[in-house]
Amino acid sequence: MAPSFGSSTVSKEEIEDTVGLLSKDHPSSEDGSPLPTWREVPNKFNTSLSKTRFLLAGVVTLSLTNIATFLLLVVLATRQQACPLAVNHPPTGVAHAVEKLAGPPKPQLLNVTFYDHDQSIFRKHASDVADAFWYEYTQVDSGVILIPEEDAEQAAIDKSRHAYFDSPEMGLVGYPVKVEAIHQMHCLNLLRMNLYYNIDHTRETCGPPHCAGPEKYVQLHIDHCVEVLRLRLQCTADVGVTPLLWLGQEGRLTGDMARVHTCSDYEAVRKFVAEETTKLPNPGVIVPKNGEFYVDDYI
Repeated sequence: MAPSFGSSTVSKEEIEDTVGLLSKDHPSSEDGSPLPTWREVPNKFNTSLSKTRFLLAGVVTLSLTNIATFLLLVVLATRQQACPLAVNHPPTGVAHAVEKLAGPPKPQLLNVTFYDHDQSIFRKHASDVADAFWYEYTQVDSGVILIPEEDAEQAAIDKSRHAYFDSPEMGLVGYPVKVEAIHQMHCLNLLRMNLYYNIDHTRETCGPPHCAGPEKYVQLHIDHCVEVLRLRLQCTADVGVTPLLWLGQEGRLTGDMARVHTCSDYEAVRKFVAEETTKLPNPGVIVPKNGEFYVDDYI
């Protein structure tokens, strides 16, 4: 039976004639090969569209990746500018045990006049009072800070070389360390004590362990401290400027030393070391274990 569309009926012969007509009307190329029919063209169009979409997706993805990378670099650069390494912090960061001392530096007026107008205790010559003040100021006999084993790497501690306390019964567990600023201030005081106008007083009043030992070691200690302070000053390399003043009317010049500097809080360091460190036991109470690294003399 012939198919029916609405009220019209199409015979089998008419269908065959229509098919033949479509075949005859099918366009051909010049070499006789058939051109794509209306059913075939959409398939090729869809294939081309898929390739275009794929290429477009790749371009968009690459663009987004480049934008994200650029934004990340901008953020990192901004952070680096906003939080540069401070000259009083180690490159690995401040050890967790002393993080409270790593507050932001603050501006401070330092007025170091040529004459001792303020009668500074730090500038007194051959004085027991000055010696006692400097002793407290430098905390030379303060205890140590114990760095937990899990913080060793963060504090730049070499587990294969540095001493470790493992005596919980004595409350001594961790790597013993001291704050750099305390050692540097001790070195400054050692130089002061050995200045030509203080040396006789020092020899009369200073005993072990600070002023004892063969003269060779006394000189090595002083030389060591000179080098410590030289390198530290070189490291900080203050780029502030000192204006000059006319000194008299003959054309001489002198520096105006009343300048504002950016300063850490040494008093906070001194107080922390005085109050929150652990006293060392007497030598020989704790000794290196078998196989632990040690040196035979000062390094």
